[in-house]
Amino acid sequence: MASPPSDPGGITRRPSCFILDFSMTGERVEQRYEIDVKAIGQGSYGSVCKARDRDTNVMRAIKTIGKRRLKNNRDIERFRREILLMKRMNHPSIVKLYEVYEDNEYIHLVLELCEGGDLFDRMVAVHHYSERDAALIMRQILSALHYCHINGIAHRDVKPENFLFERSDSLDNLKMIDFGLAYECRDEAGNKIGMRTRAGTPYYVAPEVLRAASAAYDEKCDLWSCGVVLFMLLFGYAPFSGPNDRAILDKVLKGQADKDPVAWETISEPARDLIDRLIQSDLNKRVDAGKALKHEWIDNWAHVPEAPLSPKVLSRMRKFVAMPALKKAALQVIASQCSGDKIQDLQLVFQNLDKNNDGSITLQEFREGLNKTGMARYFPDREKILKSIDWDGSGVIDYTEFVAAALDHKICVQEEVLLQAFRVFDVDGDGVITAAELRKVLMTDSVKAAWGTEPIEDFLKDVDTNHDGKIDFDEFNQMMKTRIPATGTTPRGHTPFPSPTAGDVPCSSLSMPAMSVQMHPQKPLDDLIPPFLAGHDGSLVPADMDISSDADNFFYSLGPPTTTTGAPSSNNPSSNMLGPPSSAGGSPPPSHQPSQQQQQQQQRQPLPLLASPLPSTTAASTVVPPESPPPTKKHKGRNGSNVTMHSAGGESPHTSVASPMQNRGDREA
Repeated sequence: MASPPSDPGGITRRPSCFILDFSMTGERVEQRYEIDVKAIGQGSYGSVCKARDRDTNVMRAIKTIGKRRLKNNRDIERFRREILLMKRMNHPSIVKLYEVYEDNEYIHLVLELCEGGDLFDRMVAVHHYSERDAALIMRQILSALHYCHINGIAHRDVKPENFLFERSDSLDNLKMIDFGLAYECRDEAGNKIGMRTRAGTPYYVAPEVLRAASAAYDEKCDLWSCGVVLFMLLFGYAPFSGPNDRAILDKVLKGQADKDPVAWETISEPARDLIDRLIQSDLNKRVDAGKALKHEWIDNWAHVPEAPLSPKVLSRMRKFVAMPALKKAALQVIASQCSGDKIQDLQLVFQNLDKNNDGSITLQEFREGLNKTGMARYFPDREKILKSIDWDGSGVIDYTEFVAAALDHKICVQEEVLLQAFRVFDVDGDGVITAAELRKVLMTDSVKAAWGTEPIEDFLKDVDTNHDGKIDFDEFNQMMKTRIPATGTTPRGHTPFPSPTAGDVPCSSLSMPAMSVQMHPQKPLDDLIPPFLAGHDGSLVPADMDISSDADNFFYSLGPPTTTTGAPSSNNPSSNMLGPPSSAGGSPPPSHQPSQQQQQQQQRQPLPLLASPLPSTTAASTVVPPESPPPTKKHKGRNGSNVTMHSAGGESPHTSVASPMQNRGDREA
């Protein structure tokens, strides 16, 4: 789970306990996946292929790294560090890691499959984006980076090739990939750890990274790279160019961006301001990711559409409290493996609640969300609800925890979804879940903090209907399909939702003619709308009454639900839409209204390529550091080019500046 908001005063390092790790266990990836022989990505150390889960038919991407291609223990440790960091990632704009396999010859990472191509290819096809579309892309990039930085991680290789689209039909499903150069830039107390590795790609690397031999740098190096990406999105060419890498890096060190004066005037003043704040050599003046997300250009052009807490979501969250502990754990698994299109509405709700964009929801943020709906008075126990949702006991709700508590029941009972979840707990694959397997999966340090060690047997009792001490798939299936469980295990220190009090009136006996209540025996419980809320046991509570009901067979409606339409979004990457979105569909604020000249310029034909267009994908070269390096030795990098290595104390200050974009992102640390 993410650390509490604000500048990290302490960082929670908790890898997910639901990522299966079969390292050196004898389990082979081919046993579970049918792997396509055609690679969708290729590098010097391995390849990425599509794969189909043999049990569920779900498609994944598998990154395979050949150990023989790793030259030394440092390379192996770098990949192990990448795996560890990815296990800690829990953000909608960061690609998900599901499983890890390792044998004597290979390391296999089973990842979320993104079939929409990378941002670089989109940029080549479109040449340049409208400000609306560029802002939408940048908001996702900055959000992912802000989450990384809050959690003490610098990516150090931000470039278009390292962002993939989950789908090809829109721009709002971007995912950050490749943590091969990522580094922990803060310790657990939140103190900065200076980095001294020259790591990155010439077109995007920050000047302080090139000076790492003389002074350490921090995570703000990623923001310089963001500025370069934003520049390229809007203008279609790189701001730092030259006939070779040395010439490019000289311009980077001097901060001399190639700004065409005519093109520069075609974008709005706020866009120019954000570029200048990102491509800023003075670290004290360079904006951080959190402030960049709040910049007026992002806010005006890529404001998150309104998606308030709905009665549906609140109903599901309240029912989550009373669920058996194993069902809550299974929902964590399902939430972590859901594709973005299935939970897009919940992602928007989460983003609306997460006001400071740190990737977590605090009690205060949840309270503010309730206040906006006008239903806060019906949730005096909101702190208890959030404690129940807070699976790892960190004090805040991360993305997966929120989705798990708010998932639509129809998603949770799909056969392939249940099989995936069951497989996580059935560690040895024998078709049943034992107490030992539950303990192995659930009793990680993070979960122990909230649940202790006592309830494991109780987990089984809740679900083991034939009392054989094990849970088979039929029992697991029945547990997941039961909508309103009668009992549940409560974490240590957590209090169940209060029981009905004397004098409560069943819903079925209410007389409310003014509301014109109609009974719909076939209407799903999740389709509730105001003024009804869900009671702790799933019953309906009229908005102005505190009652509970045992009339589970009746569901009520006051008419069709009202919907809130957010700001319009562009699904056409080549569109040149004018003006930022507004909540009411009107014109943008007067201070940001484009002039007639700007409107004409926004609709211009593609700019003529200047001295440095988007680099081609053919040439490759080795970076020569600007400084005079200490004695060195050479070895082959991921792309086959020689990379110069230096030895020094602290973080190894070796050259990791990769070949430019021509190599489609291959670089070595």
